[in-house]
Amino acid sequence: MALKRVYLIFIISIIVGCKKQEKKFTPISLQKSLITKNKDLTKKEKETWFLKDILLDTIPGLSIERLRDSFQFKNPDKRIIVAVLDTEVDINHSVIKNNVWLNPDEIPNNGIDDDKNGYIDDINGWNFLGAKNGENNTFTSYSYTRVVKKLAPKYKNLKDTDSIDSEEYNYYLAAKKRFEKMKKYAKEDIDYSNMLINSLNNVESHLAKYFPKKQFKIVSLDSLKKLYPNDKELQRSILIKSNFINYGFSRQYMNNYKLKAEAREVKMLNLDYDERALTEDDPEDINDIIYGNKLVNNNTDFFYHGTEISGSILSVNDKVDIMPVCITPVGNESDKDIAVGIKYAVNNGANIINMSFGKRFSVNTQWVLDAMKYAEEHNVLIVSSAGNWNYDLNEVNNYFPNDNINNGKEYVNNFILVGGITSKLNKEFRLVYSNYGNIDVDAFAPAEDIYTTFPNNISRLDTGTSLAASLTSGIASLIYQQYPNLKAAQIKQILMDSGLEFKLEVSNPDIEKIEKTIPINKLSKSGKVINAYNALIMADSISNLKKL
Repeated sequence: MALKRVYLIFIISIIVGCKKQEKKFTPISLQKSLITKNKDLTKKEKETWFLKDILLDTIPGLSIERLRDSFQFKNPDKRIIVAVLDTEVDINHSVIKNNVWLNPDEIPNNGIDDDKNGYIDDINGWNFLGAKNGENNTFTSYSYTRVVKKLAPKYKNLKDTDSIDSEEYNYYLAAKKRFEKMKKYAKEDIDYSNMLINSLNNVESHLAKYFPKKQFKIVSLDSLKKLYPNDKELQRSILIKSNFINYGFSRQYMNNYKLKAEAREVKMLNLDYDERALTEDDPEDINDIIYGNKLVNNNTDFFYHGTEISGSILSVNDKVDIMPVCITPVGNESDKDIAVGIKYAVNNGANIINMSFGKRFSVNTQWVLDAMKYAEEHNVLIVSSAGNWNYDLNEVNNYFPNDNINNGKEYVNNFILVGGITSKLNKEFRLVYSNYGNIDVDAFAPAEDIYTTFPNNISRLDTGTSLAASLTSGIASLIYQQYPNLKAAQIKQILMDSGLEFKLEVSNPDIEKIEKTIPINKLSKSGKVINAYNALIMADSISNLKKL
């Protein structure tokens, strides 16, 4: 609230002429008539909608283009470091390669810890899932598997429940329920992956005489379809293969899918699986922090998420240095890796930490909260995604990472949780599966059909609150860049307070009330959608007042 009052004072001072500026900027203010308009987007608009402006373009983007066209940037060449706690990143991607963090105190590949930080040759970042021999801990346990593994010896054969810790016991039961449900799904998914691969093999075998080099393309398949209209078996094979192509089910994709399906049963849901065997650290010792390896882009044919997050940050601010901190496997991030990863990023100069991941259970929550506090003490902002499960986080109290426990007092003031919206100015404005809640979710940002980078020099659209978080990190980096005297807590509040309040009725998230609507400004703490143009204006006012 204090920042809101300062913001209003600043705007009033402009009006009465108490403070002179070379150019006046008026924050975007919504009128009810503007938010009822809807339009179909062109291909170009669909790829750039998140950069657009609600007043100038009638598209509810972040007003990035408006900001670039009008704002007077004071420090256009200042570099900001954003640590991407995620999967490995394709640091050779044409969009990313000139924006990869370089450790100034480390000599590459000399096998020496030149900067004495404990991590040898960490020239671009660090992989906490890596092994000393270069292998990668690709598959780890699910978070609920860890909870069951830890608490089962205590509660598995329990008969008397009178004297137990009821909160812990209920947590165990919730984790066990989820664990058993996923065990059943894992078996079904293995069968499904085998069915898909067998289908692909049969279809390609049938089409082999027409495509001896196995170079299947939609245009060629359509031509073959027209040549043999009466061959029902061939028509069926063409249709199936075309569907595989259209849905992106390549041979590599299918093989990876089967690998994940099998690993889910053998590793992620296996209570006897030692997920730290490769990294060789003690998972119960938060002080055992020297593990992993320097390889931050070794498995990008398998992992893409860190690459798309990096690209979306750069789409907002191309003066950012991306620091890959690899902690995201197939499975769930361990609390230890999250905590150690945060501290690594802080100790190596990150201004912002982007954490586009989430999970339902946590074994060592306090470790992560302590690491967040460490980041707060060093003026580092943490931006995280609200998750894609359509949960009301006011009710679901076991979503992590978060900055409070059971909806209690916020532990830190430098953590912002971001939900997702679409480009549709109607009841579909809220991303259908974005988590929500006016206790935990601080604000919303664009998350549907975001055009961003993928490994091997590919760029395409993707959807999810992960992208809402990374776009928010991009805006935060602009504020850090222009106003280095601001604190992380102030930047968080600026992002929330300066957003646009769309008083728009959206589909009710409650499945039992799906036919009814609810104002989107009731679904987050700020009630707003983050806006870069307004954020920079507010940041300018706050920064100038700090200098007085």
